[in-house]
Amino acid sequence: MPIFVGLDCGGSTSRALAVDENGEPVFRGQSGPANLLSTPQEVIVRNLRRATEGCPPATAVCGAFAGLVGTVQRELAEGLLHELFPGAIVLGVADYAAAHAAAATGTHVTVIAGTGSLVCGYDAEGTLVKMGGRGYLLGDEGSGYRFGHAALVHFLRRPAARSALLQDAVEKTFGTRDDAAIVSAVYQAASPQPLLARILPAFAIDLEAGDPYAEAFAQAELAELAELVATHVETHVFDVPTVRIALAGGVWSASGRFERIFQQALEDRLPERRIEIDRIVRPPVQGAVALAKEQLIGNGK
Repeated sequence: MPIFVGLDCGGSTSRALAVDENGEPVFRGQSGPANLLSTPQEVIVRNLRRATEGCPPATAVCGAFAGLVGTVQRELAEGLLHELFPGAIVLGVADYAAAHAAAATGTHVTVIAGTGSLVCGYDAEGTLVKMGGRGYLLGDEGSGYRFGHAALVHFLRRPAARSALLQDAVEKTFGTRDDAAIVSAVYQAASPQPLLARILPAFAIDLEAGDPYAEAFAQAELAELAELVATHVETHVFDVPTVRIALAGGVWSASGRFERIFQQALEDRLPERRIEIDRIVRPPVQGAVALAKEQLIGNGK
């Protein structure tokens, strides 16, 4: 019986799902980050092994990886998948491909805002293209990392203005409220992005409470993310009065305020288009499974 495996390998979490030919799940697994650019390779290997431990042998596998930006990373990803699933047909894709595959039919643009962020959709030739991304040093507008970073900077800069929840979140993340110890932990972290993204829920509650620092930062970040979407729409989505957008990632789940601010920014930027926003209809790991099935068909099996 064919077994199809999808892996959604992000900057904070890696998830694995195996299904049989009827689409019934036969295995689920989860582990830590596996970003091909920012997670150390030994950590990626360890986390992929943990996420797939106990998974039955696969017929076809698709691994959707954060940080897969070119041929070098694709070859690395597919090499790792071959080691995990000897004899399987394997495909390494960027993480956004699985998210877009998990969106509803007719979606023009998928906006991913998890630990990192980017925008993707098909161009006029049917090629999946992205805008944004570029990692936490050069991009990731509106990402969990960026919001967590803003919350931590506020914590360090304005001690008298810290909310109780933000203080608790920082202490839970770092095991201390001491500034020097926190700064040291950030700079010593192998991957600071998932560490700071853990503070996102506290930022979201500060935003819901109307804290000025959170409101101002969310407005600015989501305007930048909306600009990326607008550029994609103007470049690739022609003669469509209604633009259908799917949201993926933990930012959108953290607070409804993020979506409302984002939609308003989009409407301001694209006044002649109607904007319809929804969440992806399946988890990205299920999108990876769908791509694994397509890979099997494409190989004539």
